[in-house]
Amino acid sequence: MTIEELPRLMTDSSNKDGNAEAMMDYVISWCLRFAESKYIQEKPILSKYCRYMLGKLIDADVKENTFIKSVVVKKQWHRIDLCVEVLIDEDGIETKHAILIENKYYTTLHDNQHINYKIIFDKEYEGWSRTYRIITCYDDPKRVEELYGEDIKDTPYKAYTFYEMLSPGLWDVEKGLYRETESDIFNEFWLRWGM
Repeated sequence: MTIEELPRLMTDSSNKDGNAEAMMDYVISWCLRFAESKYIQEKPILSKYCRYMLGKLIDADVKENTFIKSVVVKKQWHRIDLCVEVLIDEDGIETKHAILIENKYYTTLHDNQHINYKIIFDKEYEGWSRTYRIITCYDDPKRVEELYGEDIKDTPYKAYTFYEMLSPGLWDVEKGLYRETESDIFNEFWLRWGM
């Protein structure tokens, strides 16, 4: 992937990435927090994307009537890019989900970081439903497999491309594009990159 293929929102004339992964931390954090049920009426299209993302990350089908009580995100907790705590209430039964997210702009895993982070995370979130994710700016699943497949083999981690985080239900077949949301930041970061 060349610099020209990365999100326009995050690229300029710098010779370095300019802490692009920190930008990813903030945008992903905001999207996951916007998955809370209290935002459904405020920006319904944005809410659908964000709830889909959250569901993908916790391996759950988050329906419109799924009550997402709270989403708490900690950035750089024990050097983990994002540590996410999710409380869901289904018919009066509360479930607790914890998500460990490493985002990768164009780098690979290093120094067994995913194994070391998992140990810390598992200790902190014992008793919670836990998932482990890598989100990349790559759009080709084969490239993601090449970069991360061997490292995460035999671990509970899953690696996702940029586009795998988007709800297929919001694809506009006529236009051949994803449906835009009520948020220019979301649209620029997730939908318009590479255009």
